[in-house]
Amino acid sequence: MDPEEFPDFGPILEEACKEQLKEVLPENLLEPLQKGFSELFRLCQTPEDELILKKCFRVVRRAGIPLQIPKARVELPVLQILRLLHLGFRLGKVDSRFEIRINSGQRVPMLNGNPMPEDQWQEPMPCVLKHEALSVLYQSGQEALVYLENNPPDDKKQKILKQQFRKKLEPVFYGTVPPSPSRLLRPPTVPLGLSLFDQPEFPGDSMLTETSKQVLKLQEASQAPSLFNPEQSDLLRDFESTLVILLDISASTSEHSLFKVSQIACSSLMTLLRRKLKKTQIFVIPYNDLPSRPLETLEAFIPPAGTTNYEAAFASAQECIREEKKPGMVINLTDGLPDRIDKACRAGSWFPRRGISYSQIVFGHVDHQDELIEELMIREGLLPKPMNSSRFEKYISYFTQVAEACQGNQMVIWMVDLLPQALLALTDLSLATQWLLQDPVRAEELQQTLLIHEI
Repeated sequence: MDPEEFPDFGPILEEACKEQLKEVLPENLLEPLQKGFSELFRLCQTPEDELILKKCFRVVRRAGIPLQIPKARVELPVLQILRLLHLGFRLGKVDSRFEIRINSGQRVPMLNGNPMPEDQWQEPMPCVLKHEALSVLYQSGQEALVYLENNPPDDKKQKILKQQFRKKLEPVFYGTVPPSPSRLLRPPTVPLGLSLFDQPEFPGDSMLTETSKQVLKLQEASQAPSLFNPEQSDLLRDFESTLVILLDISASTSEHSLFKVSQIACSSLMTLLRRKLKKTQIFVIPYNDLPSRPLETLEAFIPPAGTTNYEAAFASAQECIREEKKPGMVINLTDGLPDRIDKACRAGSWFPRRGISYSQIVFGHVDHQDELIEELMIREGLLPKPMNSSRFEKYISYFTQVAEACQGNQMVIWMVDLLPQALLALTDLSLATQWLLQDPVRAEELQQTLLIHEI
Protein backbone atom coordinates (compact mmCIF):
# COMPACT_ATOMS: atom_id res chain seq x y z
CA MET A 1 0.00 0.00 0.00
CA ASP A 2 1.50 3.30 -1.10
CA PRO A 3 1.29 6.41 1.13
CA GLU A 4 -1.26 8.04 -1.17
CA GLU A 5 -3.49 4.99 -0.60
CA PHE A 6 -3.54 5.39 3.18
CA PRO A 7 -7.09 6.23 4.25
CA ASP A 8 -7.74 9.69 5.61
CA PHE A 9 -9.51 8.99 8.89
CA GLY A 10 -10.69 12.59 9.27
CA PRO A 11 -13.47 12.52 6.66
CA ILE A 12 -14.55 9.04 7.79
CA LEU A 13 -14.87 10.17 11.39
CA GLU A 14 -16.53 13.44 10.45
CA GLU A 15 -19.11 11.60 8.36
CA ALA A 16 -19.81 9.28 11.29
CA CYS A 17 -20.28 12.32 13.56
CA LYS A 18 -22.75 13.78 11.08
CA GLU A 19 -24.67 10.52 11.12
CA GLN A 20 -24.80 10.69 14.90
CA LEU A 21 -26.21 14.22 14.82
CA LYS A 22 -28.91 13.15 12.36
CA GLU A 23 -30.04 10.52 14.83
CA VAL A 24 -30.19 12.73 17.94
CA LEU A 25 -31.07 16.28 16.79
CA PRO A 26 -34.49 17.43 15.53
CA GLU A 27 -34.61 18.81 12.01
CA ASN A 28 -35.07 22.45 13.11
CA LEU A 29 -31.71 22.29 14.96
CA LEU A 30 -29.86 20.08 12.50
CA GLU A 31 -30.70 22.05 9.34
CA PRO A 32 -29.01 25.37 10.28
CA LEU A 33 -25.90 23.46 11.40
CA GLN A 34 -25.66 21.60 8.11
CA LYS A 35 -26.37 24.74 6.10
CA GLY A 36 -23.81 26.82 8.01
CA PHE A 37 -21.00 24.27 7.62
CA SER A 38 -21.83 23.77 3.95
CA GLU A 39 -21.70 27.51 3.31
CA LEU A 40 -18.38 27.94 5.10
CA PHE A 41 -16.54 25.03 3.57
CA ARG A 42 -17.85 25.92 0.12
CA LEU A 43 -15.59 28.98 0.38
CA CYS A 44 -12.51 26.73 0.67
CA GLN A 45 -10.65 26.13 -2.57
CA THR A 46 -8.05 23.60 -1.42
CA PRO A 47 -7.69 20.91 1.29
CA GLU A 48 -5.24 23.25 3.01
CA ASP A 49 -7.98 25.90 3.22
CA GLU A 50 -10.22 23.37 4.97
CA LEU A 51 -7.49 22.55 7.50
CA ILE A 52 -7.10 26.24 8.32
CA LEU A 53 -10.84 26.68 8.73
CA LYS A 54 -11.10 23.65 11.05
CA LYS A 55 -8.72 25.38 13.44
CA CYS A 56 -11.43 27.96 14.03
CA PHE A 57 -13.70 25.38 15.70
CA ARG A 58 -13.64 23.59 19.02
CA VAL A 59 -15.33 20.33 19.92
CA VAL A 60 -17.86 20.21 22.75
CA ARG A 61 -19.43 16.93 23.87
CA ARG A 62 -22.91 16.63 25.27
CA ALA A 63 -24.35 13.23 26.15
CA GLY A 64 -21.44 11.62 24.34
CA ILE A 65 -22.18 13.47 21.08
CA PRO A 66 -19.43 15.75 19.67
CA LEU A 67 -20.48 19.15 18.32
CA GLN A 68 -18.17 21.58 16.52
CA ILE A 69 -18.66 25.13 17.78
CA PRO A 70 -16.89 28.23 16.37
CA LYS A 71 -14.18 29.55 18.68
CA ALA A 72 -14.68 33.04 20.11
CA ARG A 73 -11.06 33.78 19.19
CA VAL A 74 -8.32 31.87 17.46
CA GLU A 75 -4.56 32.10 16.99
CA LEU A 76 -3.39 31.56 13.43
CA PRO A 77 -0.20 32.31 11.50
CA VAL A 78 -0.55 35.67 9.77
CA LEU A 79 -0.22 33.92 6.41
CA GLN A 80 -3.27 31.77 7.19
CA ILE A 81 -5.26 34.78 8.39
CA LEU A 82 -4.54 36.47 5.05
CA ARG A 83 -5.70 33.34 3.25
CA LEU A 84 -9.03 33.26 5.10
CA LEU A 85 -9.57 36.96 4.37
CA HIS A 86 -8.92 36.22 0.71
CA LEU A 87 -11.62 33.52 0.85
CA GLY A 88 -14.22 35.99 2.11
CA PHE A 89 -13.92 36.11 5.91
CA ARG A 90 -13.63 39.31 7.92
CA LEU A 91 -11.25 40.02 10.78
CA GLY A 92 -12.05 41.32 14.22
CA LYS A 93 -9.30 42.74 16.44
CA VAL A 94 -8.17 41.04 19.62
CA ASP A 95 -4.65 42.38 19.99
CA SER A 96 -4.58 46.19 19.57
CA ARG A 97 -1.00 45.93 18.24
CA PHE A 98 -2.03 43.78 15.27
CA GLU A 99 -4.24 44.75 12.32
CA ILE A 100 -4.45 44.29 8.58
CA ARG A 101 -4.75 47.39 6.42
CA ILE A 102 -5.56 47.79 2.75
CA ASN A 103 -2.76 49.56 0.89
CA SER A 104 -3.09 50.03 -2.91
CA GLY A 105 -5.54 47.13 -3.02
CA GLN A 106 -3.19 44.82 -1.06
CA ARG A 107 -3.71 43.51 2.48
CA VAL A 108 -0.74 44.49 4.63
CA PRO A 109 -0.29 42.96 8.13
CA MET A 110 0.67 45.66 10.63
CA LEU A 111 2.28 45.24 14.06
CA ASN A 112 2.65 48.25 16.35
CA GLY A 113 1.81 50.50 13.41
CA ASN A 114 4.54 49.10 11.15
CA PRO A 115 4.27 46.62 8.26
CA MET A 116 5.27 43.09 9.30
CA PRO A 117 8.17 41.64 7.26
CA GLU A 118 7.08 38.63 5.20
CA ASP A 119 9.52 36.38 7.04
CA GLN A 120 7.37 36.95 10.17
CA TRP A 121 4.09 35.93 8.54
CA GLN A 122 4.40 32.41 9.96
CA GLU A 123 4.09 33.80 13.50
CA PRO A 124 0.67 33.19 15.09
CA MET A 125 -1.49 36.16 16.03
CA PRO A 126 -4.82 36.24 17.90
CA CYS A 127 -7.91 37.32 16.00
CA VAL A 128 -11.66 36.94 15.69
CA LEU A 129 -12.87 35.68 12.34
CA LYS A 130 -16.27 36.94 11.26
CA HIS A 131 -18.79 35.58 8.80
CA GLU A 132 -22.59 35.38 8.82
CA ALA A 133 -22.43 31.57 8.67
CA LEU A 134 -20.10 31.52 11.70
CA SER A 135 -22.63 33.53 13.69
CA VAL A 136 -25.43 31.15 12.67
CA LEU A 137 -23.30 28.13 13.60
CA TYR A 138 -22.43 29.56 16.99
CA GLN A 139 -26.07 30.28 17.87
CA SER A 140 -27.35 26.97 16.44
CA GLY A 141 -24.57 25.08 18.18
CA GLN A 142 -25.47 26.57 21.57
CA GLU A 143 -29.13 25.63 21.03
CA ALA A 144 -28.09 22.08 20.06
CA LEU A 145 -25.95 21.76 23.21
CA VAL A 146 -28.88 22.79 25.39
CA TYR A 147 -31.15 20.32 23.59
CA LEU A 148 -28.70 17.43 24.03
CA GLU A 149 -28.25 18.25 27.69
CA ASN A 150 -32.02 18.14 28.23
CA ASN A 151 -32.66 15.23 25.85
CA PRO A 152 -29.69 12.84 26.05
CA PRO A 153 -29.85 9.75 23.83
CA ASP A 154 -30.90 6.69 25.81
CA ASP A 155 -28.47 3.80 26.28
CA LYS A 156 -30.07 1.79 23.49
CA LYS A 157 -29.69 4.61 20.96
CA GLN A 158 -26.11 5.27 22.08
CA LYS A 159 -25.27 1.61 21.56
CA ILE A 160 -26.74 1.72 18.06
CA LEU A 161 -24.75 4.87 17.27
CA LYS A 162 -21.50 3.26 18.40
CA GLN A 163 -22.22 0.20 16.29
CA GLN A 164 -22.79 2.43 13.25
CA PHE A 165 -19.55 4.25 14.04
CA ARG A 166 -17.54 1.03 14.16
CA LYS A 167 -19.22 -0.27 11.02
CA LYS A 168 -17.80 2.64 9.01
CA LEU A 169 -14.27 2.06 10.26
CA GLU A 170 -14.06 -1.74 10.45
CA PRO A 171 -13.40 -2.18 6.70
CA VAL A 172 -10.50 0.24 7.07
CA PHE A 173 -9.13 -1.51 10.15
CA TYR A 174 -9.52 -5.09 8.95
CA GLY A 175 -9.35 -4.87 5.16
CA THR A 176 -11.75 -5.94 2.44
CA VAL A 177 -9.76 -8.67 0.63
CA PRO A 178 -10.74 -12.19 1.80
CA PRO A 179 -7.69 -13.94 3.32
CA SER A 180 -7.93 -17.16 1.27
CA PRO A 181 -5.62 -20.23 1.39
CA SER A 182 -4.42 -19.38 -2.13
CA ARG A 183 -3.13 -16.01 -0.86
CA LEU A 184 -1.16 -17.85 1.81
CA LEU A 185 0.52 -20.12 -0.75
CA ARG A 186 0.96 -17.34 -3.32
CA PRO A 187 1.21 -14.28 -1.08
CA PRO A 188 1.03 -10.74 -2.46
CA THR A 189 4.30 -8.92 -3.02
CA VAL A 190 5.53 -6.56 -0.33
CA PRO A 191 6.42 -3.21 -1.97
CA LEU A 192 10.07 -2.20 -1.63
CA GLY A 193 9.60 1.43 -2.61
CA LEU A 194 9.62 3.11 0.79
CA SER A 195 9.90 1.91 4.39
CA LEU A 196 7.01 2.68 6.72
CA PHE A 197 9.51 4.61 8.84
CA ASP A 198 9.87 7.05 5.93
CA GLN A 199 6.09 7.49 5.63
CA PRO A 200 5.09 9.88 8.43
CA GLU A 201 1.39 9.66 7.56
CA PHE A 202 1.13 5.89 7.94
CA PRO A 203 -1.84 4.84 10.13
CA GLY A 204 -0.11 3.91 13.36
CA ASP A 205 2.60 4.75 15.86
CA SER A 206 6.18 3.62 16.31
CA MET A 207 8.55 3.62 19.27
CA LEU A 208 12.22 3.10 18.45
CA THR A 209 15.29 2.62 20.61
CA GLU A 210 18.07 5.19 20.40
CA THR A 211 20.19 2.61 18.57
CA SER A 212 17.49 2.07 15.98
CA LYS A 213 17.04 5.80 15.47
CA GLN A 214 20.75 6.13 14.77
CA VAL A 215 20.72 3.15 12.39
CA LEU A 216 17.87 4.77 10.44
CA LYS A 217 19.97 7.91 10.07
CA LEU A 218 22.90 5.83 8.82
CA GLN A 219 20.63 4.09 6.32
CA GLU A 220 19.34 7.44 5.11
CA ALA A 221 22.94 8.57 4.58
CA SER A 222 23.73 5.29 2.74
CA GLN A 223 26.19 4.35 5.50
CA ALA A 224 24.22 1.25 6.48
CA PRO A 225 22.57 -1.32 4.20
CA SER A 226 18.85 -1.34 3.50
CA LEU A 227 16.58 -3.54 1.43
CA PHE A 228 14.85 -0.31 0.37
CA ASN A 229 18.10 1.06 -1.13
CA PRO A 230 19.08 -0.85 -4.31
CA GLU A 231 22.65 0.47 -4.07
CA GLN A 232 23.06 -0.89 -0.53
CA SER A 233 20.86 -4.00 -0.42
CA ASP A 234 23.54 -6.30 -1.88
CA LEU A 235 25.53 -5.86 1.34
CA LEU A 236 22.84 -7.93 3.07
CA ARG A 237 22.66 -10.64 0.44
CA ASP A 238 25.43 -12.78 1.97
CA PHE A 239 24.96 -11.61 5.55
CA GLU A 240 24.59 -14.61 7.87
CA SER A 241 21.79 -14.12 10.40
CA THR A 242 18.70 -15.73 11.89
CA LEU A 243 15.26 -14.12 11.89
CA VAL A 244 12.52 -15.54 14.09
CA ILE A 245 8.95 -14.31 13.71
CA LEU A 246 6.80 -15.02 16.76
CA LEU A 247 3.26 -15.38 15.44
CA ASP A 248 0.41 -14.90 17.91
CA ILE A 249 -2.33 -17.48 17.20
CA SER A 250 -4.27 -17.05 20.45
CA ALA A 251 -8.07 -17.33 20.42
CA SER A 252 -8.60 -13.59 19.97
CA THR A 253 -7.02 -13.72 16.48
CA SER A 254 -10.09 -15.60 15.23
CA GLU A 255 -11.94 -12.27 15.22
CA HIS A 256 -12.06 -10.73 11.73
CA SER A 257 -9.79 -13.61 10.54
CA LEU A 258 -6.78 -11.86 12.04
CA PHE A 259 -4.88 -15.15 12.26
CA LYS A 260 -5.22 -15.60 8.49
CA VAL A 261 -4.15 -12.04 7.68
CA SER A 262 -1.09 -12.26 9.94
CA GLN A 263 -0.05 -15.64 8.49
CA ILE A 264 -0.35 -14.31 4.93
CA ALA A 265 1.80 -11.33 5.98
CA CYS A 266 4.48 -13.72 7.28
CA SER A 267 4.34 -15.70 4.05
CA SER A 268 4.73 -12.50 2.01
CA LEU A 269 7.78 -11.48 4.04
CA MET A 270 9.44 -14.90 3.82
CA THR A 271 8.94 -15.02 0.06
CA LEU A 272 10.63 -11.65 -0.38
CA LEU A 273 13.49 -12.27 2.04
CA ARG A 274 14.40 -15.66 0.58
CA ARG A 275 14.72 -13.96 -2.79
CA LYS A 276 16.89 -11.16 -1.40
CA LEU A 277 18.94 -12.85 1.34
CA LYS A 278 20.95 -15.99 0.59
CA LYS A 279 22.33 -16.71 4.06
CA THR A 280 19.61 -15.54 6.43
CA GLN A 281 17.66 -18.32 8.14
CA ILE A 282 13.98 -17.44 8.57
CA PHE A 283 11.68 -19.22 11.02
CA VAL A 284 8.11 -18.69 12.15
CA ILE A 285 7.12 -19.84 15.63
CA PRO A 286 3.33 -19.79 16.09
CA TYR A 287 2.40 -19.56 19.76
CA ASN A 288 -0.54 -19.40 22.16
CA ASP A 289 -0.46 -21.35 25.44
CA LEU A 290 2.79 -22.89 24.21
CA PRO A 291 4.98 -22.23 21.17
CA SER A 292 5.03 -24.49 18.14
CA ARG A 293 8.25 -25.86 16.68
CA PRO A 294 10.03 -23.40 14.37
CA LEU A 295 8.55 -23.52 10.85
CA GLU A 296 10.31 -22.60 7.62
CA THR A 297 7.09 -22.43 5.57
CA LEU A 298 3.38 -21.86 6.16
CA GLU A 299 1.49 -24.31 3.96
CA ALA A 300 -1.94 -24.07 5.57
CA PHE A 301 -3.67 -21.77 8.02
CA ILE A 302 -2.95 -22.64 11.64
CA PRO A 303 -6.22 -22.27 13.55
CA PRO A 304 -6.21 -20.07 16.67
CA ALA A 305 -6.80 -21.20 20.25
CA GLY A 306 -5.70 -20.55 23.79
CA THR A 307 -3.95 -17.62 25.45
CA THR A 308 -0.87 -15.47 24.75
CA ASN A 309 2.20 -16.89 26.49
CA TYR A 310 5.02 -14.46 25.67
CA GLU A 311 7.35 -16.04 28.22
CA ALA A 312 7.42 -19.47 26.53
CA ALA A 313 7.52 -17.90 23.04
CA PHE A 314 10.52 -15.72 23.98
CA ALA A 315 12.39 -18.74 25.35
CA SER A 316 11.68 -20.71 22.17
CA ALA A 317 12.94 -17.87 19.95
CA GLN A 318 16.14 -17.54 21.96
CA GLU A 319 16.77 -21.27 21.77
CA CYS A 320 16.22 -21.27 18.00
CA ILE A 321 18.75 -18.46 17.52
CA ARG A 322 21.24 -20.12 19.88
CA GLU A 323 21.11 -23.32 17.83
CA GLU A 324 21.74 -21.45 14.57
CA LYS A 325 24.77 -19.67 16.10
CA LYS A 326 24.26 -16.54 13.99
CA PRO A 327 23.31 -12.90 14.81
CA GLY A 328 19.68 -13.05 15.88
CA MET A 329 16.55 -10.98 15.30
CA VAL A 330 13.07 -11.51 16.72
CA ILE A 331 9.82 -9.88 15.60
CA ASN A 332 6.76 -10.57 17.73
CA LEU A 333 3.52 -10.21 15.78
CA THR A 334 0.72 -9.96 18.36
CA ASP A 335 -2.85 -8.78 18.84
CA GLY A 336 -3.08 -9.46 22.56
CA LEU A 337 -1.47 -8.70 25.87
CA PRO A 338 0.64 -11.42 27.47
CA ASP A 339 -0.84 -13.68 30.13
CA ARG A 340 1.58 -12.16 32.65
CA ILE A 341 3.26 -8.79 31.99
CA ASP A 342 5.88 -9.35 34.70
CA LYS A 343 6.91 -12.77 33.37
CA ALA A 344 6.99 -11.47 29.80
CA CYS A 345 9.28 -8.59 30.83
CA ARG A 346 11.64 -10.90 32.71
CA ALA A 347 11.84 -13.31 29.78
CA GLY A 348 12.29 -10.46 27.30
CA SER A 349 15.16 -8.92 29.26
CA TRP A 350 17.36 -11.77 27.99
CA PHE A 351 17.16 -10.54 24.38
CA PRO A 352 19.62 -7.63 24.82
CA ARG A 353 21.84 -9.74 27.11
CA ARG A 354 22.25 -12.22 24.28
CA GLY A 355 22.71 -9.61 21.58
CA ILE A 356 19.34 -10.35 19.93
CA SER A 357 17.48 -7.48 18.22
CA TYR A 358 13.82 -7.48 19.31
CA SER A 359 10.80 -5.75 17.78
CA GLN A 360 7.06 -6.16 18.16
CA ILE A 361 4.04 -5.26 16.05
CA VAL A 362 0.73 -4.67 17.84
CA PHE A 363 -2.33 -4.97 15.59
CA GLY A 364 -5.99 -5.92 15.64
CA HIS A 365 -7.32 -4.12 18.75
CA VAL A 366 -10.57 -6.12 18.45
CA ASP A 367 -11.59 -5.67 22.07
CA HIS A 368 -10.47 -2.04 22.05
CA GLN A 369 -12.19 -0.64 18.96
CA ASP A 370 -14.07 2.00 20.94
CA GLU A 371 -10.83 3.19 22.57
CA LEU A 372 -9.06 3.28 19.19
CA ILE A 373 -11.89 5.21 17.54
CA GLU A 374 -11.86 7.70 20.42
CA GLU A 375 -8.07 8.05 20.07
CA LEU A 376 -8.38 8.76 16.34
CA MET A 377 -11.10 11.34 17.02
CA ILE A 378 -8.79 13.07 19.51
CA ARG A 379 -6.02 13.15 16.91
CA GLU A 380 -8.38 14.53 14.26
CA GLY A 381 -9.52 17.28 16.64
CA LEU A 382 -13.06 15.91 16.90
CA LEU A 383 -12.61 15.33 20.63
CA PRO A 384 -10.63 17.41 23.14
CA LYS A 385 -7.27 16.02 24.19
CA PRO A 386 -7.56 14.52 27.69
CA MET A 387 -5.51 15.91 30.56
CA ASN A 388 -3.93 12.49 31.13
CA SER A 389 -3.39 9.50 28.85
CA SER A 390 -6.33 8.39 26.72
CA ARG A 391 -7.86 4.95 27.25
CA PHE A 392 -6.14 3.63 24.14
CA GLU A 393 -2.77 5.04 25.23
CA LYS A 394 -3.17 3.26 28.59
CA TYR A 395 -3.94 0.00 26.77
CA ILE A 396 -0.87 0.31 24.53
CA SER A 397 1.32 1.22 27.52
CA TYR A 398 1.20 -2.43 28.67
CA PHE A 399 2.74 -3.56 25.37
CA THR A 400 5.30 -0.78 25.70
CA GLN A 401 6.43 -2.19 29.04
CA VAL A 402 7.36 -5.42 27.27
CA ALA A 403 9.15 -3.63 24.40
CA GLU A 404 11.18 -1.58 26.88
CA ALA A 405 12.12 -4.66 28.92
CA CYS A 406 13.35 -6.25 25.66
CA GLN A 407 15.15 -3.00 24.76
CA GLY A 408 13.34 -3.29 21.45
CA ASN A 409 11.20 -1.45 18.95
CA GLN A 410 7.42 -1.29 18.77
CA MET A 411 5.00 -0.52 15.99
CA VAL A 412 1.26 -0.12 16.60
CA ILE A 413 -0.81 -0.19 13.42
CA TRP A 414 -4.48 0.62 12.86
CA MET A 415 -4.81 -1.39 9.62
CA VAL A 416 -4.03 -5.08 9.25
CA ASP A 417 -3.40 -4.51 5.53
CA LEU A 418 -0.15 -2.86 6.62
CA LEU A 419 1.20 -5.96 8.39
CA PRO A 420 3.53 -7.01 5.52
CA GLN A 421 5.00 -3.50 5.28
CA ALA A 422 5.38 -3.25 9.05
CA LEU A 423 7.15 -6.62 9.16
CA LEU A 424 9.47 -5.60 6.34
CA ALA A 425 10.32 -2.21 7.87
CA LEU A 426 11.27 -3.76 11.22
CA THR A 427 13.15 -6.62 9.55
CA ASP A 428 15.15 -4.16 7.46
CA LEU A 429 16.01 -2.12 10.54
CA SER A 430 17.01 -5.24 12.50
CA LEU A 431 19.19 -6.52 9.65
CA ALA A 432 21.03 -3.21 9.37
CA THR A 433 21.52 -3.08 13.14
CA GLN A 434 23.01 -6.58 13.31
CA TRP A 435 25.13 -5.93 10.21
CA LEU A 436 26.66 -2.88 11.89
CA LEU A 437 27.19 -4.68 15.19
CA GLN A 438 29.13 -7.51 13.58
CA ASP A 439 31.81 -5.09 12.39
CA PRO A 440 33.91 -3.99 15.41
CA VAL A 441 34.77 -0.60 13.86
CA ARG A 442 31.18 0.23 12.85
CA ALA A 443 29.82 -1.08 16.17
CA GLU A 444 32.22 1.18 18.08
CA GLU A 445 31.32 4.16 15.90
CA LEU A 446 27.63 3.52 16.52
CA GLN A 447 28.18 3.27 20.26
CA GLN A 448 30.24 6.49 20.29
CA THR A 449 27.55 8.34 18.35
CA LEU A 450 24.94 7.18 20.84
CA LEU A 451 27.07 8.31 23.78
CA ILE A 452 27.53 11.75 22.21
CA HIS A 453 23.77 11.91 21.59
CA GLU A 454 23.07 11.04 25.26
CA ILE A 455 25.48 13.73 26.49
